[in-house]
Amino acid sequence: MKINKDQKAGYNYMTSQGRVISNSKSKGLNDSLGRTAIAAEVYDEDRKKLIEGVKSYFSVNYDMIKEKSLIHVTRWGDAQVDYLIGTSRDHILKAISIMHRFGEHDFVKNFLKHREKRPGMAMPYTPDQKVWLKALYSKPWTWVYFALSVPWLLFTLAWNKAVFKIGKYKFHKQPSVDVSFAYQNRTKLQDKLNKIILPAYGFFYTAYMVRELPVKFCRKWLGRLLGQQFEKSNYFARWLCGYTVPEDVDYIPSRKNRWSVYLNESCDRDMRCYAEDTTESNIELACFDYAKNHNL
Repeated sequence: MKINKDQKAGYNYMTSQGRVISNSKSKGLNDSLGRTAIAAEVYDEDRKKLIEGVKSYFSVNYDMIKEKSLIHVTRWGDAQVDYLIGTSRDHILKAISIMHRFGEHDFVKNFLKHREKRPGMAMPYTPDQKVWLKALYSKPWTWVYFALSVPWLLFTLAWNKAVFKIGKYKFHKQPSVDVSFAYQNRTKLQDKLNKIILPAYGFFYTAYMVRELPVKFCRKWLGRLLGQQFEKSNYFARWLCGYTVPEDVDYIPSRKNRWSVYLNESCDRDMRCYAEDTTESNIELACFDYAKNHNL
């Protein structure tokens, strides 16, 4: 599968650097690292260039206080703005997962050795994320990550199910022409409950991480637990967790990454569908097709 390279031809396109940008007002720069990492897997015919694109977000900066070189991950392309805003941890971890998956081990090991402890002024890595970074090339640390993750995933599964039941949330199988989801059709109770729902995007990038663990048992059982965090119609996220995509389903995409949200009243994105989009210019649709054609 090839990605669109013509800025005027569709919603998503690949730049000459190998970065994936969108034809929105902001050009999707805020999420471009994560988007490029996802694209590097599903657009297999352009994977080499897209991997170069992912790497282009990583640069070596000299820290005068610590007197050593550290790897900084850019977000907007402006060093000062990048530092003040910081780069999203889930995009960084998703990118490292993809690099690991496709054999860029020297790149990954160099990042692990020289990474910044905190990505700019963004939130620091959580304890479980730090353990995962150690677990990538260590079976003992994989078991530590497993021990930390199982209780948390069991809790989050029960928590979200209880919140959805109390709030009487209605799940939709696909994006719709008629329902955008963004701040629409919510009850007052749901407005309050939305503040305590554990978001799907956190489980989405975790699925990428778990898939790269070196111990098969841990990959399998954490994947099983993670897959249950998503609706059955979240085909790509569940595929990342080891589930298969039904052969008899088709998918009409949105342009806001359906795979990292719950398609109900907790969703704050404009999830209207675009039936005219193709796999070349819509990464969401490309993810579905790729997963369906690569059932595990």
